[in-house]
Amino acid sequence: RIRHLVGRVRGEFTDWEGIIVTKDTDWTHGTVNVTVRTKSIDTGNPSRDMDLRSSRFFAVDSFPTMTFESTGLVTGEGNSFEMSGLLTIKGNTHPVVFKGQYRGLQRDMNGKERIAFDGTAYINRKDYGITWNQVVEAGKLLSDDVEIEISLEAVRQ
Repeated sequence: RIRHLVGRVRGEFTDWEGIIVTKDTDWTHGTVNVTVRTKSIDTGNPSRDMDLRSSRFFAVDSFPTMTFESTGLVTGEGNSFEMSGLLTIKGNTHPVVFKGQYRGLQRDMNGKERIAFDGTAYINRKDYGITWNQVVEAGKLLSDDVEIEISLEAVRQ
């Protein structure tokens, strides 16, 4: 999500994959790696999506993926957690922290273990080389701050 003029624009990436690796049954000892295909951006507006794929934003021809690699996980009171890691967009890598809720661990109808969590991180898009903006009467067309949200349910292999 990003502020656009006075509203907010939401988008999602529809083509991605992730893996959680644990050395034991305790998922808090694991690592998370996610790869997102940038051309899969979908804001519900095809014209805007084409612009976001251009060199003004994600430059998908030059940077077809963005990645997140976790570097640590801290669990808090209740079901809260903080996952730190390195986010790479357009070849620029910076540390980020996702804060959120652990949603649980259950066996599905086939006996496979599933884990779920939701988290949110905030970044400055300029740190990742996404600098295009336009000045309008009320200020800038786009905010520099972007909210990234992840909701994940994974199946233990």
